[in-house]
Amino acid sequence: MIAVWLGAAWAADRLPVDVDRYPLVADVVLDGPARVHVPMAMRSLADPGDGTDLVLVDGEGRAVPFARLQGTPGGTRGVIFQTAATTDPTRFVITPTGRADRLLVTLPDGVPAATVTVTPRGGEALPSVLVWRFDGASQDRVDLPSLREPFEVRVAPNTPGQLAIRAPTFGLVQLEGPSVPKESLRVDLGPPVVQENGYARYRATVEQPAPWTRAVVLTSEPQLERSAGVDYRPWHDPDAFGVVSEAWPSQPTPIRRRTLRDGEVAEVLGLPVGGTLTDELALFVDTEGRPVPEMDGLLLTAEGVQLVVLEPGPGPHRLYAGAPEGTSPRWDLGTAWELGRGVDDVVEVGTPSANPEYVPPEIRAHLVEAGPTVDPTPFHYRREITGHGLSRITLPFEVVARARPDLGDLRVVAGGHQLPYTVRPGRKELPLAVSFDREELDGRTELRVHLPEHNLPVVWLTLTTPAELFERQVTVSRPGPQGPVPVRSLVWRGDGRGERISIQVPGPVDDELLITIRDGDNPPLPVDAVTAVTTTREIVTWLPPEGAEAATVELWYGAGSARTPSYDLHRLPPSEVVRRAVGTAELGPEQVMRPVVLSTFDRVLLGGGLAVFAAGLLALLVEALRRLPPAPTAPEDEGTTESPA
Repeated sequence: MIAVWLGAAWAADRLPVDVDRYPLVADVVLDGPARVHVPMAMRSLADPGDGTDLVLVDGEGRAVPFARLQGTPGGTRGVIFQTAATTDPTRFVITPTGRADRLLVTLPDGVPAATVTVTPRGGEALPSVLVWRFDGASQDRVDLPSLREPFEVRVAPNTPGQLAIRAPTFGLVQLEGPSVPKESLRVDLGPPVVQENGYARYRATVEQPAPWTRAVVLTSEPQLERSAGVDYRPWHDPDAFGVVSEAWPSQPTPIRRRTLRDGEVAEVLGLPVGGTLTDELALFVDTEGRPVPEMDGLLLTAEGVQLVVLEPGPGPHRLYAGAPEGTSPRWDLGTAWELGRGVDDVVEVGTPSANPEYVPPEIRAHLVEAGPTVDPTPFHYRREITGHGLSRITLPFEVVARARPDLGDLRVVAGGHQLPYTVRPGRKELPLAVSFDREELDGRTELRVHLPEHNLPVVWLTLTTPAELFERQVTVSRPGPQGPVPVRSLVWRGDGRGERISIQVPGPVDDELLITIRDGDNPPLPVDAVTAVTTTREIVTWLPPEGAEAATVELWYGAGSARTPSYDLHRLPPSEVVRRAVGTAELGPEQVMRPVVLSTFDRVLLGGGLAVFAAGLLALLVEALRRLPPAPTAPEDEGTTESPA
């Protein structure tokens, strides 16, 4: 009755709404009070607690009031109960005097783990849960389906007979409101990069950025006890242009996984996710003195969101999402959890799609209109861009190698006018085709690594060896006018099984690197392979919409003297721009706009070198002529003497 009364009061306060600021829309079928599930595809990177990034619109174009529920209710309170023992020391009967939403089990001393099975009176047994306690960590919670009748609890310890001496203790918890189911997503991890600070870094890319707040490590390791952390990678990477910076987890947390004698697994593998929300995550696991663990992936989780609707009004209904915080009306609903408990019907929305009425903020603010004309004279290369709308363009390493290290000579050009863009780290690392030559010298091994391009921003070299127990000093050098110039030096240790080491080399990197392994009195260390990857960059830009009559869009680069552009597009939050840049544009083959010519300085330097070379040749020629022996002198003509007749 109270829900109907409040619904009528809200219906009288409906407001017309303009939906052109909401990028996403989905159909909803409503014919009465319900809880509407908001899928992760319609969630923003920073969901406001008041729900003002969402709006539910009825068939008359008016906003439908709702209460926003997220996660679990704010408070809990204990439930009085009675426990009755049975003839079986592993079975107990619990009679709650109120609603029981959660069972807490405290095992007695000497019982490290036990399997708990709850069976409601007259019902099927609930899925069994392993509870355990050791080394300061524990798992003692069993979720219940809001039980009010007596139920049986079976506690089966992993070591039989231990409960005959002392029984476990129980606690019941009643939640203040309905618990909204969590959202989850599994993501794969890339190969580990063993950093010099002892942490192995695994990268994971999330196709659609979302407010994931926790991650569960998925691993096949039977026994594991490490320090680990999960962080979002920032939009602007401090390593973007060759600055060597070790990456550390912001919230290092112990993780544990133990396989018990009966095959049961006790584990605490959940980690908070830190950093500013983006579309790329990094898992850090410490490896100091221990093997690199096998990590299979991450299970990302986030609190679920539901909208409690009491009086939906006339249909059809549509849910709009993705607007900036504060766009939608804010409803004065302080009893959201109690309202949610009175509504049990959960409604799923249709497939979210792009809102055709949406006007992006960059267009609304005139931030993506074509700018001044571009003089093509300084640029050496161009590539055609194929795509439309707000798009990401991954820059091949050839583009990064030919552009300036700060990428300030990039231009997106349409009809001779530059289009604004923003630069951010790429979503992946590009493998490089490398080869290496090996030479054994006195007490050291030299590996000369050949890269496919010069001027690469940052390169990760990975060395693999079948050796197991060793310790070597490894130095990476780049070519210099007076010989190799060391840039990185570290110790490579083997810990008992096949090993590899990853070394970050700051850019710009030439097309050849020298790796020196100090063997000392040991035999040369075998190296099976040397692999390399380079960091990528991507630009986010607005391309003319599909079907629009516009000039060909191209990427120009390779102008060392060009001024670095500055666009108002940077005033938009990077997370907001990149989150909506779901389109991926493609770059065509490279075309030469004009041959690379030498600069004035290079010409003077080359001319001076040629002059010195010519002077040297002339001096050598003069010295050679001076040292020539003198030509032999012809004998004097003494005439002839005739004999007298």
